Order: sequence, then structure tokens, then C-alpha cells
Amino acid sequence: MSKDRVKEEEVSEGLETYGEFKIEGKVEKTFDNVDLVMFRVDHNKYGYQRIENENIVIEKILASDGPLLLGIFPVAPLNLPAEYATHMMLKLTSPIVLDPKSHVDAYLTMPIEIAVVRSTTTDVQMVDVFSLGKIKYALYGIPENGIICRYYETKINPEIPKTAPYKEAALRVHFHNYTDKINTISRLVFPIKGADFYYRKHDAYYSDLEAIIESSLLQTFLRIDVSSGKWVADRTNMRQKFDGKYLMARGI
Repeated sequence: MSKDRVKEEEVSEGLETYGEFKIEGKVEKTFDNVDLVMFRVDHNKYGYQRIENENIVIEKILASDGPLLLGIFPVAPLNLPAEYATHMMLKLTSPIVLDPKSHVDAYLTMPIEIAVVRSTTTDVQMVDVFSLGKIKYALYGIPENGIICRYYETKINPEIPKTAPYKEAALRVHFHNYTDKINTISRLVFPIKGADFYYRKHDAYYSDLEAIIESSLLQTFLRIDVSSGKWVADRTNMRQKFDGKYLMARGI
């Protein structure tokens, strides 16, 4: 499959970019109403502050014998307010109807969180994580054996959509209907715990999804496989363990 080229766009005035930053003196970054301040305290100590509405809500001291490198990256939306969910549920505002033995590609959006990350040659750790979007959850399945998912409503896009900076990521979905019947998909449930994201300037991207409709006996189900994204962008590479497969056996 050829790589989809991300359209070249000028960074909007006032928008911060994702990436890794060397802290030598003082660095300040503003993401909507959140200010991040990183500064040298003395030769091997650095300060970190997250300020919201002019109040310091997080403050830490980081020790480093060399220049401190901090990354500001889009990450999976599962840390706030606590790790309640390890899966994402995307509700399609307009369900997609697939003919028998058909295949189609489309683009969706999903929520993200923003992490401040410190990495070394042997370890990666989040210094801080925050969210600028609204947080919602939904239950997939019945209360007795269902799973709690981070919930988001999105629509089908034929091309890479323009996302809300710092709040959304784009993702590409390859829909496959391997059955002999017409099938409708109204939601997607897939794993996000441990997943890497991609970033370019102030835009964020998730990996590709293979959404495969199959049937067994009298049951029709949707199998989700998360594969590496074909984005012309940098990968966060958080070095986390990730299982990118999920079987939607509780309805599509």
C-alpha cells in the first residue's frame, strides 16, 4: 500500500508543535488554556510546572546530569481521570453500509491526551499528562461481562480530516465485508492501551485499523486489527507493550 501523504499546511499562528525539546534555560509552551513551563534550577536540576488559569496544578523537580530532553506527544486517551478503560469506542454518526464481499477505506477522528515524556536509552516515563477535550465513557456489552470504553462520536471522511489541535487524532480504517450479506457498522471498538501515536507539527495520527466482518455459524462479528500507520510523520515510540487485536462479538 502506498503511503498517504499528509497535506502540507502552514502551522496556524499561535499553535504549539509536538516534539522533543532541550531544556537549557527556560522553555514555555501553551496548549489552549494550559501553560507548560520547564526551566533549569541549577547544574543538574530542572523544574517542571503545568499552569491552568494562572494556578500551578503540577510541579516537579527533574534531575539530570546532562541537558534535559522532554517530549510533548499525543498519547492514548486512557490516563484521565484514571485508567478506567483500555479500549476506544468510536460511534459513527452516520453508519457505514457494506455490500457483500466489499472493501472500502475511510478516515475517522478520535480523542487524545497530551503527555510530557522523559526518555533515556533504557526507559521512558510520563512526567505529566493532561486532556483538553471532554471525557466520556460507554459500556460495550452487558454489565455482567461488558467492557468500559473511552467513547467518542465521529463521522466517516473520504480524505484525511482536519482535526481539532491537541484534542483529536486522525485514523485510517480499512473496512472489509467478507460475508455474503449486506452489513452495517455503527461503531468500532479497539484496543488503545500501549499504542503509539504519530505526530507532525500540531497534528496527531493513530495507527491503521483493519475492520473485518466475518461470520461463523449463525453469528456475524467484527474483527479489529491495529496495524502500523502509513503516515508521513514521527512516531512517539513509548516502548509499551501493545496487543492490537480485538473481536467485537457483542454487536456492531
